[in-house]
Amino acid sequence: MVLNVSETATFALPQGARTSARLAVAWQNPATRQIVPVGMLTWDGSVYDFAYLRAADSVPDFRPLLGFPAMRRLYRSPRLFPLFAQRVMNHDRPDYGRYLQALDLELTASKWELLARSEGRREGDSVLVFPEPVVAPDGASYTKVLVHGIRHLQKANPQVEQCLRALRAGDRLDLVEDPTNKMNPRAMLVADSGQVPLGYFPDLLLGYLHHLRERGAANVSVERVNPPETPPHLRLLINVRGDAGMGYVPFSGTPWELNTGE
Repeated sequence: MVLNVSETATFALPQGARTSARLAVAWQNPATRQIVPVGMLTWDGSVYDFAYLRAADSVPDFRPLLGFPAMRRLYRSPRLFPLFAQRVMNHDRPDYGRYLQALDLELTASKWELLARSEGRREGDSVLVFPEPVVAPDGASYTKVLVHGIRHLQKANPQVEQCLRALRAGDRLDLVEDPTNKMNPRAMLVADSGQVPLGYFPDLLLGYLHHLRERGAANVSVERVNPPETPPHLRLLINVRGDAGMGYVPFSGTPWELNTGE
């Protein structure tokens, strides 16, 4: 079964852009720390759908997610499924405003926007979500993502913290290949103008990033840098822009086929 994604706007998009209402659902192996896609969550403005990917069947040690026991069916609900709803911070919390600010979101942000921007992270949990990059009809594309692995690089190099504090919104950032990376030889480091690695580009979006680079360039800049007391995974939000080409669809192809039992 092919899921139909509506054109209902869920993000602040350039005029004429193709609206993405899809979040790739990923699972992080607790032992290896590897993050792999296992499902797709969609919203058409009124109905939420979830389905596993066919590839999830072959992910080592992966087990069905809570609330989604059958690996070969389409789940549908008028409300955001509990597994994902519990990943959206309650607006009654005293730190809600600061949390939205750290994610560069307005107080009017929807639950869907908050889930997408925050990656749905919960401490001690292994499920994450990643928004599908936006591609306009002319191929112009962009996405905003959080930089991963900052805490790891901070421990290895004290200069990382100094560089983070020096960043300002709009600053250009560089992408540095990391071919010796044992986890993923396609990994890309995000570095400042002085080539100091600050963290990693999210693995789940590397296919998209490499596609932009193959077509010319991926322009990366600082969207927001948060103060040191911010949790490391929220420390640096970046903006990625490039020409994806007309008709390009992220999260497509064999690795992203849905397992709906048909």
